[in-house]
Amino acid sequence: MKFEADTIYHIFNRSNEPVFKSRTNYLFFKERLRAYVHPCCNILAWCLVPNHFHLLVQVKPEGLSLRVNKKGKLQQPLAVNLRLMTSSYTRAYNKENRQTGRYFAQPTKAKILNHERVAPLDDFANVDYITTCFLYIHQIPVIHNLVTHPSKWEMSSFNSYIHDTGDGLVDKDIAF
Repeated sequence: MKFEADTIYHIFNRSNEPVFKSRTNYLFFKERLRAYVHPCCNILAWCLVPNHFHLLVQVKPEGLSLRVNKKGKLQQPLAVNLRLMTSSYTRAYNKENRQTGRYFAQPTKAKILNHERVAPLDDFANVDYITTCFLYIHQIPVIHNLVTHPSKWEMSSFNSYIHDTGDGLVDKDIAF
């Protein structure tokens, strides 16, 4: 992954099986998100569901600066930290469950959204992809029949926006 300045990304990964089996698993992953992604990004939206996660982020300069890794390759901190976030979660999950193996089915993906547009919704609106993705991320628990309303799902940023129950992860000013 190569990230660009002043750019919004939809970051996601999924598993073929549940990776979050308890509230403790969700909370631990959320702390991994805070430790590894938050220092590199302004998080605009996030959602964790049993077998995957979604993030909408704006990369900070701290996430872009190139650094040399142990093998002499240049890497951006955000790309490294995304890998560390999923691998540290997997190691802890495996240790807790006395298992081995990978849980995320693929490398984490990041889709750039700044220049994307979606088709006009009607004669009066042409919604950008960033807004569509923001709304989609908050609707995921409803789409997957986990709850009947996004406010009933604890593991997303929805309530930070609606009920001002800030968890310190989202940057509402940038999102607005």
